[in-house]
Amino acid sequence: IAEGCAHRCTYCVIPSIRGPYRSRPQEEIIEEAAERAKRGMREAVLIAQDTGDYGQDLPGKINLALLLRKLCQIPGLKWIRLMYCYPEAISDELIQAMKHPKVCPYLDMPIQHVSDKVLKRMARPITAAELKEKIRKLRREIPGISIRTTLMVGFPGETEAEFQELLAFLEEFRIERAGFFAFSPQPDTPAEAFEDQVDDDEKERRLELAQAAQARIMAEKEGEMIGKTLAVMTDKKLEQPGVSLYEGRSRWDAPEIDGQVIFSGPPGILPGTVAAVRITHSQDYTLMG
Repeated sequence: IAEGCAHRCTYCVIPSIRGPYRSRPQEEIIEEAAERAKRGMREAVLIAQDTGDYGQDLPGKINLALLLRKLCQIPGLKWIRLMYCYPEAISDELIQAMKHPKVCPYLDMPIQHVSDKVLKRMARPITAAELKEKIRKLRREIPGISIRTTLMVGFPGETEAEFQELLAFLEEFRIERAGFFAFSPQPDTPAEAFEDQVDDDEKERRLELAQAAQARIMAEKEGEMIGKTLAVMTDKKLEQPGVSLYEGRSRWDAPEIDGQVIFSGPPGILPGTVAAVRITHSQDYTLMG
């Protein structure tokens, strides 16, 4: 829904590669989504470098909340999913628009870190307290929402205490979907020249600890799904002799990023069908039912 980026994070080269933020015209997006829905598209995934900034460069009062409301009016479109929306752009108006039943209770919200000192060095325009309150508000206003995020370890100057802040955050907030990566200096970015670069072995240690903590949280959350009946978007039929087996995703799973739901059912379920699936067990980020 947009190209480029208006942020100037100290670790990122994207603004210099892709240029300033440029929103696609709202009418163009609506027309494309409507045409694709006529041809069978059932899920629209909204993507930009920061979807929350959508419309800031367009005339009038166009924003992501307005775009969402218009997309929800398209017949045939069953699910709408928001990817890559930074927390500072999540307004009360956007939260209200996300309550529409067509909008998946899911938000990809990169936060990078939860230490004020690290966030400041990254040039992220939000404090840890503001970030945590945003998560609490999303969970209050949209019960059952699944939050996906990315977190960075080993940013220049990150102390052991600041890394422990991140681990404590994982334990307290139990984010539903989280990916981690170790800081890697990018050419011609301010962070490349920062002093106090973290040793590669130490970055790897922190990465493994964070990933292990999140894997345990994910396994516990998957276990909580057993016995529940979920709405599952069917993606494809699996080739399995003697049984009708399908692969799909819950409303909390983005395509090609999150987990899958493998389920048996009657013959002839077509891609794009939303099936009611009773979950029987889970294994390695996959639910089965």
